[in-house]
Amino acid sequence: MPGLMRLLDALESAGIPKAIGTSSCWELAQACLSQFDLLSRFQFVLTAESITNGKPDPEIYLTAAEKLGVRPEETLVLEDSHNGCKAAWRAGACTIAVPGEHSMDHDFSFVDFVADGLGDRRIYERLGIG
Repeated sequence: MPGLMRLLDALESAGIPKAIGTSSCWELAQACLSQFDLLSRFQFVLTAESITNGKPDPEIYLTAAEKLGVRPEETLVLEDSHNGCKAAWRAGACTIAVPGEHSMDHDFSFVDFVADGLGDRRIYERLGIG
């Protein structure tokens, strides 16, 4: 998504840890992230194989928070789908929807806000970074 590299740079400059929680399998996640040299920019990646219950169950985000050593309510989740947002919301995370073309019509009425993209200033404000 446009704005990803700038956001990753800002998070890294602020020392904010990052992880990925995806419903995809490890093989697909690794292939996609490696293609853009992104794998090393995250502390870890949780995939469908990492959990028992998939989204919208909150397990993936509860597991991520535990691995990061923070309470779920201290996490901020950027999600592009209804089920992903529901999982993050159920985990107690600050949940921000960043819909793509495939999810523009999903119900995001329960999230903290719907971002205009990864460059949305409100994401930076919520994270307390410039």
